[in-house]
Amino acid sequence: MEAQSAVEKKEKEILDIELAINLKDSIENSPITKVASQELKDKILAIDDFELLKVTKTIGSPITIKDAEILNEEMIEHEF
Repeated sequence: MEAQSAVEKKEKEILDIELAINLKDSIENSPITKVASQELKDKILAIDDFELLKVTKTIGSPITIKDAEILNEEMIEHEF
């Protein structure tokens, strides 16, 4: 139980901006990157490589991708 609590405390949810091609590479080639669901993984892998994505992930061990959505110009102006 204590080990699990220590892992939970180390995990932090962050918002990151990534090119789809880089996120796909992490998903397919990094042993420490996981995706929350197969549906989300399929969605990410189907996105054009050069789309800019807003990615919600939990960092720790492993890194877990929780959500990804394509950033459009309107979102960039609103959020950044």
